[in-house]
Amino acid sequence: MRNGIDDGSRYYSLGYYPDNKTWNGKFRKIKVVSQRSGLKLRYRSGYFAVDRTTFMKNNQFQRDVDLGQALSVDAPAATAIQFEARVVLPSPETRNKLVVEYAIDPHMVTFENLENGLEHAQLDCVVRAFTTAGGETPVKTQAERVDGRLKPDVFEKIKQTFYPCRVEVNLGQGHYYLRLAVRDNLSGMVGSYNAEVTIPASGTSQAQNVSK
Repeated sequence: MRNGIDDGSRYYSLGYYPDNKTWNGKFRKIKVVSQRSGLKLRYRSGYFAVDRTTFMKNNQFQRDVDLGQALSVDAPAATAIQFEARVVLPSPETRNKLVVEYAIDPHMVTFENLENGLEHAQLDCVVRAFTTAGGETPVKTQAERVDGRLKPDVFEKIKQTFYPCRVEVNLGQGHYYLRLAVRDNLSGMVGSYNAEVTIPASGTSQAQNVSK
């Protein structure tokens, strides 16, 4: 059992965009090879050719399953949505709440053009806090939804900078392990990352750049 656990703890995450855009639902095989001899590779044998964007948009259950897995502090970081995060400790300026400010890469966000010329995006930003490393039971989960309908000038500005999101969490004094996640609700893609923060007995306005 120990050998199995150790073996499963070392892996690479590989991904690619298929050139074949015919989403006919058929099974497509995957083959991974290495130029290094003597290696035994284990990987998924293939995938079904389903349009993930359409599927995830219409399948709320699967989206929730994917987000739940991404919020596990032990899960590998999800990289489909890239972001940076800034944590501000509780203080009178934050109404004694821990604040996580997200800066999301706009090039990884799905925008849909509305009939009135606005660009629409919908993101869920989530903070899940644990008191121990590898903890299974979170002490707090807080999420905020950003449902943006952007005018052309605002859209152009965001494309050159970042898409903002902010989550406020009520946490008391102590040391916490944070799982930060962002989900694009139009594509179902998720990004996540781990962070640690210590909240002192009396909060300060100090900010910590903890994740990207």
